[in-house]
Amino acid sequence: MPFFTTVFARSSKILLEQVQALQLPSASSLLFSVSANTEPSVLSKVVSHFGQDENCIGCLAHSPLQSAVSCAVAAFPSSEVVSFRSTIKGLAPISLGKPRRPANPAAKYDQGGAWFDQLDDHAFKDTKFTNGSFLWGTSNNPNSVHVLPEGLEDVPVASIKNIVYFSDGAPEGLKSALDSRFPLAAQMGLIGSSTPFVTGRPYTLLQGSKVWSDGAVGLAFLKGGLTSTHAFHGYEAFSKTYTVSKAESNLIHSLDDQNPVKQLLAALPAIQGGTSTGSLGSFKDMEIYLGTFTSGSDRIYRLISGGPSKGILALESEDGPTEGTQVRV
Repeated sequence: MPFFTTVFARSSKILLEQVQALQLPSASSLLFSVSANTEPSVLSKVVSHFGQDENCIGCLAHSPLQSAVSCAVAAFPSSEVVSFRSTIKGLAPISLGKPRRPANPAAKYDQGGAWFDQLDDHAFKDTKFTNGSFLWGTSNNPNSVHVLPEGLEDVPVASIKNIVYFSDGAPEGLKSALDSRFPLAAQMGLIGSSTPFVTGRPYTLLQGSKVWSDGAVGLAFLKGGLTSTHAFHGYEAFSKTYTVSKAESNLIHSLDDQNPVKQLLAALPAIQGGTSTGSLGSFKDMEIYLGTFTSGSDRIYRLISGGPSKGILALESEDGPTEGTQVRV
């Protein structure tokens, strides 16, 4: 059965301890991302913990919380996935300066667009183009030639249901190739963090024991119907369960139709040695979070301010839980 979890920690050391404590299913293929702000000495240990199998796919990415380091892991039965590595080029980065035009400007664009030059030695030689776009139906043309990622060349088209990949900053070529070859497969991609000051590489993409600086790595799923479970590792609830009765954007106005700040202040003595300050202030010296437990919307928010007079809790987010959501602090 698939397994999904995300670990947040205040320090890299705690993150490593929590990752090493995870009980991952045996005989599984892994997708994982580690926040690029993890300490380098710990980062290598976290990556090594997930093993050296070719079906172990990872990358360095941004942490969803600026004040924490994180690691997201998904495990799937190896019999249901195929790993792949792509070196298909995407769009070239935009450069400043005076453009240099080719001797025959029309020649390139007659063949399907400026970035066709990067692929014309390998792909689409027999594919017809009109104004830089594929003609409808050419993806199923048996005479068409497609560049495919290593590992997917011989996979039957109808057997792929979902594709997940980690890429550098130019995934356009890969996306186009997957669209052409597997038009019915759902795709989800994540562009990794820029890591020149972390690992010395533009991007850090991982496939087993191999580390890549560009391109993409991913898993193609042979079966659908995945399920997920949610857990907030390393966090302990100290309040009862409340229902959000009034909320707006990232502000919570009432919990159980009562002042939410006063309810939180009443619960704080349990973790403050029996004393309460009477105000939540700016939370600069406290790490207090609000977790949602309504099916389909499990999430954790950091509380950043609140006062008992107005009774409004502010969350470190652009939005927050909606009315009717079950929450705990």
